[in-house]
Amino acid sequence: MKNLVDIAIENNIHFIFAVSLGLDLNYKGEKGEEDFQYMLNKLDSMYNIGVKDFAIFFDNLTGEQSGTNQANFLNKLQNALDKKYVDVYPLITVSTQYTRNWMIDEDGNIKQYTLEFSSLLNKNIIVLYTGDNVVCDGISEESY
Repeated sequence: MKNLVDIAIENNIHFIFAVSLGLDLNYKGEKGEEDFQYMLNKLDSMYNIGVKDFAIFFDNLTGEQSGTNQANFLNKLQNALDKKYVDVYPLITVSTQYTRNWMIDEDGNIKQYTLEFSSLLNKNIIVLYTGDNVVCDGISEESY
């Protein structure tokens, strides 16, 4: 992995280490702190071989998800990285609801998950979005 990171750096390419989280991530209590430390240790190990860009993905999770828990986890992680390192880039993420059609209900109201996630997330964290659908022809100015 270090050789790959070194080659990317030599060629002015940002190597992004991405983690796609599963349903077993704990957000609260002793197990939540253990899971958080495990993630931070994982990112530290990648930083130590030269990685400065990190992505945490919450896409493709099933069941009801908490925008509050996910935003708080990302914020805590970004804060920890910022305290340890002066040269890391903002986190990149994909929320569980990453299309416009998944973010709104049948009445056109923004769903609770998206309201929580978007209002609480550190504004420096980069959120990836696919537009109206998972696969679309483009993102219109209105939906941006």
